[in-house]
Amino acid sequence: MRQNVSRTVLFVSSAIVTGFVGALSASYADTSGRTILLTELPAGSTWKDGAIRRGDDGGLTIERPPSQPQIQSSPQQKTKPTPTDKSRDPGAPVSPGKATTSEATPAPKRAQPLEAVEAGKPAPVPKTETAAGLPDPMRFAVKQAEMPDLAEIVANLEPGQWFELPGTAIRQVLATREMTPENGGVTGPQSVVKTWNGATFDGRFWYFHGGGHRDYSGNEVYAFDFVDLSWSRLTEPSPFVYKNPETGAWDAPKSKQHPCPRVPDLDGDGKFDAPVPGHTYDTIVYSPKTESIFVWPQVAFCIGGQGRSGAPLWEFDIKTKTWTGHSPELTQKMAGYRTAELDPATGNIILVSRSRLWVLDVERREYSSVRKVRKTGTDGTAIIDPVRRLFVLSDRAGVRSAKLGDGLRISELQNETKRPAFSQNAGPAYNSRDKNLVYWSGDRRIFTLDPVTNEWTLYENHGGPAPQRSRPYSKFIYLEHLDVFAAYGTANKGIWLYRLPAEPPPVDPNRVVSTCNGGDCRQFKRLGQAFKAAQDGAVITIGGAVFYEAAVLRANNVTVRGSKGTHLLETAAEGKANLVIKGNNTTVEGIECSGIKVGDGNGACIRLEGDNLTLRDVYFRDSQQGILTKSRGGGRILIENSKFERLGGACGIKCGRSHGIYIGMATELTVRNSVFLSSKDEGHAIKSRAARTTIEENVIASLDGKDSRLIDVPNGGEVIIRNNVLQEGSNSSNQDIIGIGLELAYKNKKGHPVNSSLITGNVVVIEPSRRKTRFVHSRDVPEAKVSNNTIIGGRKPDSSNKWYKTREDAGLAPYPALPEAGLRNRLTE
Repeated sequence: MRQNVSRTVLFVSSAIVTGFVGALSASYADTSGRTILLTELPAGSTWKDGAIRRGDDGGLTIERPPSQPQIQSSPQQKTKPTPTDKSRDPGAPVSPGKATTSEATPAPKRAQPLEAVEAGKPAPVPKTETAAGLPDPMRFAVKQAEMPDLAEIVANLEPGQWFELPGTAIRQVLATREMTPENGGVTGPQSVVKTWNGATFDGRFWYFHGGGHRDYSGNEVYAFDFVDLSWSRLTEPSPFVYKNPETGAWDAPKSKQHPCPRVPDLDGDGKFDAPVPGHTYDTIVYSPKTESIFVWPQVAFCIGGQGRSGAPLWEFDIKTKTWTGHSPELTQKMAGYRTAELDPATGNIILVSRSRLWVLDVERREYSSVRKVRKTGTDGTAIIDPVRRLFVLSDRAGVRSAKLGDGLRISELQNETKRPAFSQNAGPAYNSRDKNLVYWSGDRRIFTLDPVTNEWTLYENHGGPAPQRSRPYSKFIYLEHLDVFAAYGTANKGIWLYRLPAEPPPVDPNRVVSTCNGGDCRQFKRLGQAFKAAQDGAVITIGGAVFYEAAVLRANNVTVRGSKGTHLLETAAEGKANLVIKGNNTTVEGIECSGIKVGDGNGACIRLEGDNLTLRDVYFRDSQQGILTKSRGGGRILIENSKFERLGGACGIKCGRSHGIYIGMATELTVRNSVFLSSKDEGHAIKSRAARTTIEENVIASLDGKDSRLIDVPNGGEVIIRNNVLQEGSNSSNQDIIGIGLELAYKNKKGHPVNSSLITGNVVVIEPSRRKTRFVHSRDVPEAKVSNNTIIGGRKPDSSNKWYKTREDAGLAPYPALPEAGLRNRLTE
């Protein structure tokens, strides 16, 4: 998780000395209550008749009354860890990488008292809070090591830009599938970083662990060393045993009746040796008190269902590299997804379950249930603001906070702010420089939240390299003394670094959305607000700017218009699409949309849940799908003068699951004068189950994409495909260019009462490596009428179609050229 160290200063009040962090600076209050900032006391001077002295080296000496001891402080002294002290060694690497040992940072030497010099005048008295009665809010915070090599690298890091740390991809030390039981599961070792897992930081080493469900079957632990800038694998994947259906013992190598495994008891102590790999989400926490890592694995690995980890709470001893399972009382009440965070004031861990806030005493390994809360939703994240003593939770309900008091006192979670358009598992970190909360959305965007005003600020990044989209959870931390954030989300990429700009970005004057309901026009800053305000017959105009936002439209007969430069980017509403259209008779014009991805692989620029949609002059690209309609109904869909590029697939979930456009059992689909390029991940460019499908005057080309069919009409119906340019590339995964009726033989797949197919006037380019390609493949429907097409390459067709053996024979330039209008006319004469 994120245990971030803020600058610790001295606070003295009513004979209480407490390390206090945040907006309060170091201060001294006398018996009359007068307060000064000690930071304003110059070196070599004194105040309060010499009671407080600052030495030339910056160290403070505070003279207490005779009955009380003298208290002294000194400036923090920087020391570079050296690889000698094994107490700070998370383990020698077992895969390529440098050793990861270091010497613990020695405590700074105490400054010697200096003789009093001429006292200066007291500084102005600012208004300040009192810390009387509160615990030191950073007493048990993680102490961050000096990182001299990294400091040199980031010295000139431009604020607002991402930088990938070279040579820091975890892939170099990942376990292989062969090392793990069940061949590593569906997604394999990369899931430690990629899927539903977080990480935790001890001030020098960043620890990663987790698998779960069907994703990954390994439970090993990894560490990244921010001093040596290297990875190590601390443990190896554990073997599995299964429950013996005859004896009930966990000693079977396999069991069909019990497909969910456990890790065997190899040391004979009667307990499982390690957790079955599970999703860690935001429940992996380093404890400075115990120098160990606490993990609440969830959704443990199981081929045939959802397993258990063997114990509800596991503790990893960093020194011995061993696991201990704990089953404290009250655990059975911790239903649902959980989120956990270290309380730096007490050293204990605050945990959120579905309906309660809990505190884990890390030394006694015991819980206290401190507060019932409203249902918290799923796999959120949490962070503690140490200055204001706020526990801040982000989940599907929004962003809420609870006030932390002494001991176990925690106030109720309050609804305070609606989260901007980013996932509830965005990675939070406390920014001690600006005293705010910083959220990484898992891509190139950064958001900040002011806990006092509840105001959000978006730091957009439109150019240069940036992290790929991922699920951050706690894989986002603040390296305070470098003023740099570290983020990680993709196994084959390095760790990313980001420095927050000192000033918020200027507001783009074009970043407005207007909604006109008749003559009543209003302007909004947020896309969702404008769409929500729309009534039947409204016109919504989106400004010419980049919007990392999504929206849901419920009104009917609405026109949505973009402006020059309108770009909707990387955000999905309801986990479905950038624009979820629930109303009927909608027109969308002049927008660009890209980067839409969701967990089930069906992320689209538009999800049509109503009837009747018209698209004109849109550019949908680099998403899982361009358009997805509801499976039944949808009315009439018209697409004109638009472009669809690099869409389809989602092979990370299931190849071929999504497509350029995917139309359900609608009444009619018409696509004309549009371009479909480079569909990917075995998706079709156009997939239509509509009763009538007309595709005319388009360019539909595989180019370098690993697509499937260019056009797939699996339920048959009335099909007209005419006057298009169709090109099948060398990487296509399917031997058919057009498929008609090919799913009618499947169970529960229904056809249409009227079936006919006309395919005419098309120019078809088949690259040389695709000699076995079929132009049209149909089944269980009347034979298609295929005539007056010009085919370049592939098999020679019948005499009703023209054929050229090569591009050169047809007068077409080499790949990747596509026929221009003049050549198309000549070839089809």
